[in-house]
Amino acid sequence: MKSFFTYCILLISLECISQCVPDSTYGDSLSGIYPTTGFPSGVIDEQYYQTLNIHIPSTLIESTHGDSSQLLVDTLGQTIYIGNFIVDSMILVEIQDMPPGITLECNNIGCVFSGGEIGCANLIGNPTNTGTYNIKPQYNIYFSGVIIINAGGVPLTIPVQMDYFSYFGEYISVDNYSIEILEPTSIYENIRENPYDIISVKNKILIQPKYAEKDLKITIHDYSGKSIYSEKIRTFDETPLLIENNFISGIYIIIIEGESSRYIKKIYIQ
Repeated sequence: MKSFFTYCILLISLECISQCVPDSTYGDSLSGIYPTTGFPSGVIDEQYYQTLNIHIPSTLIESTHGDSSQLLVDTLGQTIYIGNFIVDSMILVEIQDMPPGITLECNNIGCVFSGGEIGCANLIGNPTNTGTYNIKPQYNIYFSGVIIINAGGVPLTIPVQMDYFSYFGEYISVDNYSIEILEPTSIYENIRENPYDIISVKNKILIQPKYAEKDLKITIHDYSGKSIYSEKIRTFDETPLLIENNFISGIYIIIIEGESSRYIKKIYIQ
């Protein structure tokens, strides 16, 4: 019974591994998608894992970072300012031109976020084709407010609910991202399935390389996607690396990055 219970917990943890946790530090940043540019390269057939953090604006003026010129609407011969309209929600509709094999997974169902919320999304999977992909996050904003128009000298107060796509006929697109998917190097081709022996020793993690490498970066994320350990190594020979970080029971993602290689492994610590 105990082993069955442990197995069930492991399955639940594996389901949760793809679900990110928003980074609250972006609450002090301007509304938008972070990082603002670029993503690390990936390697064909090796798991790719990156997180987008999204600060949803509370009002339309926040969504334009203070540019009121975009928020003047002409209706019935009058120009009306809608910058104080409330952002009710935002939907991350899709990310165009994603590398085949990589999918989008948000922390909220349907990638729907409330105005003012900090959300996140993972780009995760095993890319299958090489190339440079200029990915484009596409999202829609739903907003509401009240406008006052003058009809024959009589002021009329009109409640308004609408969304960006319905008004402009297109989604909001962010164009400054790209992901390059590379072929494995020859040495990585030979042992890319398992270039490291990685095991847990009580609440520690032991990494044993199968060949010497230089200028590596090792990061470890917990099941929520939060980075809890990071170290740069000038030379990584065949001497094992013992990481003593008092890891608690759960699932962890270990990422080892070099100049021309990237290795990702999930490990369960009991």
